[in-house]
Amino acid sequence: APITADLLAKMPLLDAFTRETLRLYPPSRPARRRLAEELRVDGIALPQETRFLCDPHAILCNGP
Repeated sequence: APITADLLAKMPLLDAFTRETLRLYPPSRPARRRLAEELRVDGIALPQETRFLCDPHAILCNGP
């Protein structure tokens, strides 16, 4: 039988598995950014033009 949207809608565990896999292993790569203005994080000042790396895996993954 062909796979249809209706058939996939009847598979909530497949949807949950796919979402969890994408959360743990995001398809995007780390992005390098530069601050356009000063930013304060937990009382620490990051000056304008500071370069930093934004890693989606580190943000989304709660494990080691």
